[in-house]
Amino acid sequence: MNATYPATLRSEPEGGYTVLFPDLEGCITYGEDLKHALAMAHEALGLYLVSLEEYGHVPPHPSDIASVSTNTKDQVNLIKVNVNNYRRSATAMMSEAV
Repeated sequence: MNATYPATLRSEPEGGYTVLFPDLEGCITYGEDLKHALAMAHEALGLYLVSLEEYGHVPPHPSDIASVSTNTKDQVNLIKVNVNNYRRSATAMMSEAV
């Protein structure tokens, strides 16, 4: 199952980017540069959606990218993940921990 959500990438004064998903409360990550921030955004989104599923919650419907408000320095990107890949990865990690 693929999922696509808008993410706000905020350039930080000390360097790097904070990534926020406006539709997913508490889904926040950080990258040292734009490439790293986008990679972290994919991981955060995938793991967040798997976590919602594991607790029996239905993910909210993603906002239209045009409706995401930002300040002038923020970027908005669509982040697309295959949730099945993250589900397998999370299952493997839990199996190794046991």
